[in-house]
Amino acid sequence: MALWLLWAALLALAVRAILGNQDELFGAFDTISDPVGVWLVVGILLELLSYAAYGMAQRRLLAAGGRRVSVPFIWSLALAVQAIGNCLPAGPTLSNVVTFRELQRRRVEEGLSVWMILVVGALYPAILALLAVIGVQIAGGEGSASGIQVAAYGLLGFIAVVAVVVFVLHRRGLLNRAMSRLVGLVRRIPGAQGAVGNTESWRLGGIHIGTGGWAVVVVGLTIAWLADLGCLAAAFAAVHAAVPWSGLLLAYCAGQLAQMLPITPGGLGVVEGSLTLALVAFGGGQLGTLAAVLLYRLISFWGVLVVGAGAYAGVRLTAPRRQVGVATATSATSS
Repeated sequence: MALWLLWAALLALAVRAILGNQDELFGAFDTISDPVGVWLVVGILLELLSYAAYGMAQRRLLAAGGRRVSVPFIWSLALAVQAIGNCLPAGPTLSNVVTFRELQRRRVEEGLSVWMILVVGALYPAILALLAVIGVQIAGGEGSASGIQVAAYGLLGFIAVVAVVVFVLHRRGLLNRAMSRLVGLVRRIPGAQGAVGNTESWRLGGIHIGTGGWAVVVVGLTIAWLADLGCLAAAFAAVHAAVPWSGLLLAYCAGQLAQMLPITPGGLGVVEGSLTLALVAFGGGQLGTLAAVLLYRLISFWGVLVVGAGAYAGVRLTAPRRQVGVATATSATSS
């Protein structure tokens, strides 16, 4: 509740700052209308690298369950689901649903798909929280930075507790039993049999990843965050603004944590406001920082929205022509 109030206050301050400084806002738009081309290209490439690394982590987790998906597919899917998450209020939830169904169309078992989605859903924010802690240390750990550190530790603690509970249940065989019973109940609903497949396709016993596999996943998700951060840094260079390095990582993590709260689709307005306020507080020039943040969001939000729509069309057009759930059930039966 306290975190919600914090981000609501930041949003209110951002709106007030924008309404009270329209000259700076128009000046920022004038600045980003003529960016340095090289740095603009660097920013776009780093943003694409972010999604490629994210997709590679997903691909490695699926490979742990014996399923290989193509690199173009997993990269396109990562872009597509982010676009969905950016434009809808319940975007993150719907994104997971789209990921699940597209993996089903490519004959990935339901249990493996859900396992991959849950692992990424836990590791990705956990890595962001760790980066926030590092950012606090770089920034000096004073003032509002300490509050972000507490929020980061709280997020890490929650994820750790959930992970331990799931691990213990899995080792004792209780997780498979619970999933089997849940699937059995769902299959009793008229018309739901084809949507969930059979019980065997939800079992998690065939997943083997190892230490090296986990390292690939963690490194991939870390690169995804850092490449996106690099896009923000490149945006500063593109508008001839000095980068406030001491607070860059912390402000970035604060903005991304704000985006996770479903206040607006894709954190629209919240991210821009929180990023600009934090970066100016750490020494960034007001006009240059606002221009850099707007350019960064033009790439990472609006650009991904457009590219992701095309990627989703490609994912759907290349999907096998078969009903969802039928292929999975067939593969499980034949094995």
